[in-house]
Amino acid sequence: KPVTYPATGMKCTAKSDWYWLAGGGQRVACVTGAANAANCACHEQRAGLFCLAVGLQIAGLAADDTCADWVGDPKSGIFCLLGPVHSTWNAAVSTAKGTMPHKSVAGRQYAPSPGGNASAPLPASTAGTCGNAACKLNGDPVGRKRCPLGCGHVKNNQSTWGGIDAHFKHCPQKPPGMTFAQYRALICTLHWP
Repeated sequence: KPVTYPATGMKCTAKSDWYWLAGGGQRVACVTGAANAANCACHEQRAGLFCLAVGLQIAGLAADDTCADWVGDPKSGIFCLLGPVHSTWNAAVSTAKGTMPHKSVAGRQYAPSPGGNASAPLPASTAGTCGNAACKLNGDPVGRKRCPLGCGHVKNNQSTWGGIDAHFKHCPQKPPGMTFAQYRALICTLHWP
């Protein structure tokens, strides 16, 4: 049965439409960088825009530099959430994760949920410079995230490596046949744990 959202008078036939009107649409607009996305009135299009926003966060391409959060068990499967989750959901999200050691999910490092707060990406180290002669980022500040192939690409969001795989696919300096594992091996663990 449709329920009327009080602030707008719009009919909601699904919980997701209620959440969209309660601020979810605005979050999607911020993450995608498309201000008009919040005005979408079609249930199916809202679902697609939501998935796009989460995908952009996972890839490290969110317009507002935010990251997706998650619930579930990385050993058996996770469900990604548009991040950051609202503070009123922190305890529930933390409980749904349990108290696991930090995990890599979709290429991003996440810390355990201390004190009931939702996980956040681990910050990159910024102390010192890389002195590893075998590392293609030798001489760069520790934790700096840039393409090791010399094309000049530096990530906008320096808090994670998320999204660098998308750059790798299109890097003009990538040798033919190079795998992502070979690409990653060019960077020491001071930059990419």
